[in-house]
Amino acid sequence: MKILLVLFLLISKLSFSYINIYPVKFVERIDNEGAYKKFVLYNKSEDRVRYRFYFEKTNKKMDMSDWCSLSLTSLELEPLERKEIVILCKAPENVLSGRYTAKLAIKEVDVVSKDRNLQQKRYLTKLILNMVGYVGERGVAMLKSEELNLEGIKFIDINDSNLIFTRQGRTYIYNLEQKKIQNNYDGEILERVNDRYILKIENRYELRNLDFYDKSLSFEEVLESGNIGTFIVKKDNKYGVINKDGKILIDFKYKILEKFKGEFSIYQNFDNHKKGIIDSKGKILLNPIFDELYITKNGNWLGKKKGLYFTSNMKVLKIDRIIPNKKDILVYEKDNKYGLINLFNLKFTENIYESISQEVDTGFILENEGKYSLIKSGEFFENKIENDVDTQHDYIIKIDDDIYGLGNFKRKSLKYYNLYTGVKLEQEFKNLKKGSSEVVVGEVKDEYYFIRSSDSKIIAKTKKDNLIYINKKYILLKEKIDYKLINIQEI
Repeated sequence: MKILLVLFLLISKLSFSYINIYPVKFVERIDNEGAYKKFVLYNKSEDRVRYRFYFEKTNKKMDMSDWCSLSLTSLELEPLERKEIVILCKAPENVLSGRYTAKLAIKEVDVVSKDRNLQQKRYLTKLILNMVGYVGERGVAMLKSEELNLEGIKFIDINDSNLIFTRQGRTYIYNLEQKKIQNNYDGEILERVNDRYILKIENRYELRNLDFYDKSLSFEEVLESGNIGTFIVKKDNKYGVINKDGKILIDFKYKILEKFKGEFSIYQNFDNHKKGIIDSKGKILLNPIFDELYITKNGNWLGKKKGLYFTSNMKVLKIDRIIPNKKDILVYEKDNKYGLINLFNLKFTENIYESISQEVDTGFILENEGKYSLIKSGEFFENKIENDVDTQHDYIIKIDDDIYGLGNFKRKSLKYYNLYTGVKLEQEFKNLKKGSSEVVVGEVKDEYYFIRSSDSKIIAKTKKDNLIYINKKYILLKEKIDYKLINIQEI
């Protein structure tokens, strides 16, 4: 699948300007024969365009820009024309193993027409493509155990050339180039959200920039808002919303603010226990009159008031209860049987099922005469279940959104299945569990297999005792005497 990166700027009285290039990543192993990769530029405009290419240094010791070369330093594209450039990166012999970086600059320059005049005035753009090269195993950094102790850590991340980890109530910054602890701070990192860290210090929470030197913002609680660059925070026992620089977007006056879905959040005031809807600018869209409330990113909602359920088109639903979850597809119960409500398009199924999985996303689990079927919910609402995935399993477990384990009692095994992509692994596992939002962990005898959720690829395996830590970006393993840090997306 081609991935398009479009940088689009509209400036008054200037023509449109953009850079269209694919692929958009360079993550390669650059030792041995080096890495050779093609990139395609495509001109979708009605004007002729010209680009210049060059490398920029990253100001880091582990910079590889001097090891890389380009097949072209400039090119012109006619309207709807596409051309290739090739990048070759090769590390010198005997350099340190590890992760190296460089920046490829793609800069639009003025085009001179055949009559020697400049074309129509344009806003000229510049795109930086961040490049990663590995000497040694791709996506893997080896860390010496005599230089740092990573046993018992609760968080790990890489920030430029630093390894940041939390252990026993403190956060440490380990410089990968100098191979030493550079700084440490009170508090534990709970999560990284874009370019900020959320730290807990005793009973307070701080929001810190990645470089850790900026003045921190301190609150009673900091939560991801669901929208890039903003956070739900608690101050003086009241919730509000700020951006990453601390600017208040929604005043601190709410008892509850739920994670946003698109532009919408569910809120609750202090003067009652009812729920309403607020938008990302703080405008009240629905007064707090509901005991239960569910919402989707397109603004559709379903609420319970005075024992009755209402939809956003003011239809009354004659149902007994909703099974609460955070998804757009809700399970409802009526007369001890179950059905589904697609809140995004307000479609319903009849309540004809004795048993149904209570959390529904792309799929859900149905039981029939002691056998279980995994059904695609979108097709289910269109009455196309005869075309869905294979059915009749002894049992099915949900591991994560769209990820399931298909069970076989006779073989005492589970098979990994990604309902969204349709990929099923033939490898049989004794157990499958969620490692993080990006990795599923499969158990085979005394080993763990790590399955990347995005492409269902087994990216690594290890003895069970070697796993120290896993999050959505990294897997940390104990080797014989050292540590192996695996970058989940780059391996």
